[in-house]
Amino acid sequence: MGVLGENDAVGTLTPPPGHTAYPAPQSRFDAGRPAPSMGPSGRTVLLVLAALAAGAWLFLRAPSKLAATMLPRLAADGTPAGDAPAGRCAGAKGCLIVYVAPWCGPCKQSIPGDRALADLIKDRGIETTFVVGMDAMPKCAEMARSIGREVLVDTSGAWAKKMRINGVPHFLVTGPDGRVKKRQAGALMASPEEVARHLGL
Repeated sequence: MGVLGENDAVGTLTPPPGHTAYPAPQSRFDAGRPAPSMGPSGRTVLLVLAALAAGAWLFLRAPSKLAATMLPRLAADGTPAGDAPAGRCAGAKGCLIVYVAPWCGPCKQSIPGDRALADLIKDRGIETTFVVGMDAMPKCAEMARSIGREVLVDTSGAWAKKMRINGVPHFLVTGPDGRVKKRQAGALMASPEEVARHLGL
């Protein structure tokens, strides 16, 4: 199965031949007639609705930078290895955060491909951090062993909530400053080269 590219969205911007973009006037009396004006109370309602929509967008939008939270670190064998900041990017050209959960079947299936992707992009100056979360520490340690790499652990899922990660696996692509440039929810079952291309790596 391939990966969707940037130009693979389904939709259209122009109407098919023979159709107008806007409905034609209903009768000759409607043509040229100005639209009814909106009174002051109608404008006030629209302004209030626009302000509420803007506030909701600001509140619900995904963060633009990695949340700088200290998380427990596990070595590749699942043993504790101290704490590390989740918001730090050590890659010269950026970072890839792969967030997975032990109870997630697609996460487990995509681990070999995610490791191969991490190896591929390391040569490009992009560091990969695996974050295992939303489960108890023993399960996270077991998953760390299956990943075979050092991981950060977010047992409570608090860091995921800060980053608006609602589905796993979840991929966050950042610049060297930790600013999120792209996010992808769901497993990407394709070759590492295709996944890297899709994520802009």
